[in-house]
Amino acid sequence: MSLKPKQRRLLEEEAQRNPGGPAAQILKSLAQEEAKAIDLMRQASEQAKKDMTRQKILIGVAVLSECEKNPTFRERFEKVLSRHLTATRDKEIMNRFGWEMENENTENNIDSAPAASE
Repeated sequence: MSLKPKQRRLLEEEAQRNPGGPAAQILKSLAQEEAKAIDLMRQASEQAKKDMTRQKILIGVAVLSECEKNPTFRERFEKVLSRHLTATRDKEIMNRFGWEMENENTENNIDSAPAASE
């Protein structure tokens, strides 16, 4: 149940005049329903995040499996990765796992940049 601001204000005024009356009970019930709705939205948001993470894992598993079986696919996929991974540190990590990342269009990354000598 949704109240217009004027309706809520009138209920709040009536609840102040008569704290144990029906207006106070209605406001209490509304507050409980609003809390339930907020909790349901939070749960739905958390589930959506979990589902997105699971999707990424499943796609990753499928791509890695195909790369192991199909060298041509792996070569093409390495080119895709090279285009989309721009941070030096990301490419270095991928290289450590055996991926051949081209270093073109690479941004300098603070985490991977050598310290400047003075």
